[in-house]
Amino acid sequence: IYPHDFLVYLPFEALRSPDTNQYLVQDKRIIYLHSILGGKNLNAIAQGHSEWYPRNAAVFANPTVNDRKLANLPYAENEGKAIKTSFPKGPFFIRTEATEDALQENWGRYDIVHIAAHGDTTPQGARLFLAPSDDPPLDGELTRVDISGLPSNRHTQLVVLSACESALDVKLRNIEVNDPVASLGLTGLVHVFAKYHRVQSRIGSLWKVNDPGTASLMREMYKQMAPGRGTAPYDAFRAAQLAMIETAQHPYFWSGFVYFGVPR
Repeated sequence: IYPHDFLVYLPFEALRSPDTNQYLVQDKRIIYLHSILGGKNLNAIAQGHSEWYPRNAAVFANPTVNDRKLANLPYAENEGKAIKTSFPKGPFFIRTEATEDALQENWGRYDIVHIAAHGDTTPQGARLFLAPSDDPPLDGELTRVDISGLPSNRHTQLVVLSACESALDVKLRNIEVNDPVASLGLTGLVHVFAKYHRVQSRIGSLWKVNDPGTASLMREMYKQMAPGRGTAPYDAFRAAQLAMIETAQHPYFWSGFVYFGVPR
């Protein structure tokens, strides 16, 4: 799906059939493209690759940030711990250790990079909030410019931005409903990893997501995707959504995150 205009706010997974009352994700595998040209590239990538099963993950969880307005994220911290239970190989950075500097040093070295943190998108730009560091001096606010300047990507094929509004188009945030925006594609932070680092699969959010609900979704996804389970990333992501549907969770809790890129 390549959504235009305000359809970028719509998680198609949560659409319901008038005949069966089932959600669309219960009947179909759904992925999104971040540009209209992505369809051609997606076909080429998918034809050249078999199922991919990640073996390790670099995880950044509940960074200690400078902004006092941003609350502690205990569920994000538990989310990170659960991920490392499923993926013990790879570093785990928590609280003051989850710095922008640590991301720079570890970027591109692991199959998955997972960031569970605060994020926001305003007309001025999009940010993820990591912990600051003194040497080198970095404020911890990860922007498009910071992501584009990360080292060359050697191994990372899946980036998960477990944060608020991490897939939201800056140009569409708070825009007037009658403004013409049909020519815009999705340009949220999650897509910068595709543009500059050729990360083939990305997961990001469309709104201010719920901390406990996000932790439940991510915990189940990584459990499904754990090495030896034989479940590819998209199928693990969808299985986590289906598991939350089975427990009668409202779509707000499981449909805020969407999957972009290669469905494998």
